[in-house]
Amino acid sequence: MLAKLTSKNQITLPKAIISAFKGTEYFDVTQEEGRIVLAPMRVTPAKTWSLADAEAYVEKMRRLRMPLDTTDPEVWLERMNTDRSEAIWEKMDRLGITEQDIADAIEWARRG
Repeated sequence: MLAKLTSKNQITLPKAIISAFKGTEYFDVTQEEGRIVLAPMRVTPAKTWSLADAEAYVEKMRRLRMPLDTTDPEVWLERMNTDRSEAIWEKMDRLGITEQDIADAIEWARRG
């Protein structure tokens, strides 16, 4: 089957191919031996933590005698449910870690 690359670097995949991956919205794209390889991926939403989870965390830290800046489960619940991805990307930028570094690390780990 033929698929054309558009001027916006987009490819429409043939219906006959996509029908085998019903419900798939995301694909991991890699290059292997001069070929473009698409692997279906499932994206799962981040876990939403409950107050009971936060209370259990505080209690576990107490049992382990780990220092906490607060033992208020409400504070910990807010921290646990905060999207920290932007902060992670900012820290990686400060450290000079690139997306290619991450891809290389994943490839290295998969060769394991």
